[in-house]
Amino acid sequence: MANKWSIPKRYLRIQLFDGRQTDNLKPRKVLLFADENACVTFSTTTSNYGLASQANVTIVGLKPETMAYLSTSYRQYEKHPIFNEIRIEAGYDNKHGLIYDGTIVEGMPNLNSANFSISLKCISL
Repeated sequence: MANKWSIPKRYLRIQLFDGRQTDNLKPRKVLLFADENACVTFSTTTSNYGLASQANVTIVGLKPETMAYLSTSYRQYEKHPIFNEIRIEAGYDNKHGLIYDGTIVEGMPNLNSANFSISLKCISL
């Protein structure tokens, strides 16, 4: 009698939202919608003491224009900084959930290889 089980398919969805829109009635513009076929690594931290949770996300294969926007849109000395947002959902096809929802505070592009990548530092309040 053979076991009739299979390995569940992994589920990953990452969305990057443009922070330039100020009208709450319009849907937010999506800068990136990536699924399980994307090359993404991430790590998140959380705290029980009211501190902000953090995430470090590396995304490979973004368009250079999107990478340039993400790496220059937040500057601490600007009067009205742009707060782009990130949302990560992960799990398996039948059971998945929200892993992280926060604001991108720093973007560091890596253009040294043929596969462009960007490392994002994020914080969630």
